[in-house]
Amino acid sequence: MNKIKGFLPFFGLVFTQIASVTALMALLQLALFRISPDADQSFKLYVLHLLLLLPFILVMTPAGHISDKHPKERVLFVISLILLPLSLLVCFSFYEGLIHLAYVFAFLFFTVHAFLSPAKYGFLKELVGVRYISSGTALLTVFSIVSIAAVGLSTSYFFHRFVPQLAVAPQEVLNGVFPISISIFVFSLGSVFFSRYLPEIGRTASDLKFQWSRYFNFNFARRKVSKVWRNKALRQSIIGLSMFWLIVFLLVFIFQNQLQTNQFDIENLLKQGIFYSTIGLIVGSIYAAKMSKAFIETGLIPFGTAGASISIFLIPVLPPMVSLAAFFALGFFGGVFVVPVTSMLLYNTKPRSAGHVISISNAVQHTVMIVFYALVLFLIYGLNISLNKLFFVLGVICLIGTVWALLELPQSLLRQFLKLILSTRYRMDVRGINNVPWEGPVLLVGNHISYIDWALLQMASPRPIRFVIRRQSFEKWYVRLFL
Repeated sequence: MNKIKGFLPFFGLVFTQIASVTALMALLQLALFRISPDADQSFKLYVLHLLLLLPFILVMTPAGHISDKHPKERVLFVISLILLPLSLLVCFSFYEGLIHLAYVFAFLFFTVHAFLSPAKYGFLKELVGVRYISSGTALLTVFSIVSIAAVGLSTSYFFHRFVPQLAVAPQEVLNGVFPISISIFVFSLGSVFFSRYLPEIGRTASDLKFQWSRYFNFNFARRKVSKVWRNKALRQSIIGLSMFWLIVFLLVFIFQNQLQTNQFDIENLLKQGIFYSTIGLIVGSIYAAKMSKAFIETGLIPFGTAGASISIFLIPVLPPMVSLAAFFALGFFGGVFVVPVTSMLLYNTKPRSAGHVISISNAVQHTVMIVFYALVLFLIYGLNISLNKLFFVLGVICLIGTVWALLELPQSLLRQFLKLILSTRYRMDVRGINNVPWEGPVLLVGNHISYIDWALLQMASPRPIRFVIRRQSFEKWYVRLFL
C-alpha cells in the first residue's frame, strides 16, 4: 500500500494537520489552568472545549457539500491555505497577550479545520480503494494518535519550560506561550506543503448546489441526516464511532486533573493509565489492520467492545501497577473496535455523498460528547459523584456496546472465532472485493468446492450474507446458528 501514489503526502498532511490543532488546544488549556486553577470546576474548561467541538456541528452541511462537490485533494489544499494566516493571527493574539482575541481566532481556526475532516476521510477511500480500506483507516488512526501524543507532550514540556511558574496574569502567561505558538504556524505550513503534492483523483460535481436559505432553517440538514440514518450500515457505524469517542472523552476527563501539573514530569506520566491506553490504541489499530487485509473483519467489532468492557471493570479492582496492563488492554480493544467501524463507514459511501456522510458522523459524535460532557460535570460538581464511579459508567457503556454489536452483527463474532480456527491451517487471500456493490440486492453465485467455503465467504464479505440452501438443512438449529 505504501507504493500508492500520494501515500506519503497524505499521511504527512494527516500528521501536521492534527499536530496544529493539538498544539493550539494544548496551549489554550495549559494557559487556562495557569490563569484559573479552578477552570475545571467553573465550567471555563467546558467553554474552551466547545470552541473545538461546536464547529463540527455548525458546519456539518456546508463542509459535506464542499467535499462532495469539489475534488477532495483540492479542498484539502485550499483549506490548508486558509488555515495558514489564521495560525499567524493566533500567534499574534498570544504575542499581544489578548486571551479573548486568542479564543476568537482559535474558534475560527477550529471552524475552518472542521471542513478538512470530510475531505480527508473521503480522499483516503479514493486513494487506497476498497481493497486497502482497513489498512488505510488503521494507518490514519495511528498517525493521528501519534501526532496528538507527541505534540501534546512536547507542548506541555515547552510550556513549563518557557512560562514562569509564578506567572498567573493572562498577558504574562500568553507572552510566555508565544514562542511555542509558532509551532502552530509551522505545522500549518507543513500541511500546505504536503497537500500540494496530493495526486489528482476526484472530479468536480457541477450539478450539486447548496442553498444557504435551507441551511439556516435546517431543512437541508434534516433531509441529509434522515437519508443517512435510513441506511442501516451507516447508522451502525455512526453509533459505534460515537460510543468510541465518548469513551475516549470520559477517559481523558478522568485523567485531566492528574495531567494538569505545575511541571512536566515524565516519571509521573509513565505511571498514568492513559499513557498505556494510548500505546494500546496504536497496537490495537495495527492488529486490526493485520486481521483485515484486503477486506473488513467485522468480527473484531463485538470482540473489541467485549474486551474493553472486561478491561474497564478490572481496572478499579486490580493493584495500581497491574491495572496499567488493563489500561493497555482497554486501548488495544479500542483500536480493534474503531478500525473496522470506521472502515465500514467509509466502505458504505460514494464519492458524491462521502462528504455529507462523514460530516454527519462528525456532528453526531461531537453532539454526543458535548451532551455527556455537560452531564458528567453535573454529576461530579452538582451531585458530588466521584471520578472512580465514572469507570463504572464507562464499563456500562462498553457493555451496552457489546450487546448492541451482538444484536446488530450476530454473525460477526462467530466469524472471528471461525477465522482464528481456520487460520491455523489456511491463509486467506481476498480478491475482487471492489466488485461487491456497497448497497442494493446482490446475488453471489459460486461453485461449492468445499465444506468451509460458506465460512470463507462470510469472513471476506463486508456485507452480511444470507445463504440459499435446502430447507431440511436450514431447519437444523446448529446450521441456522452459522448461516
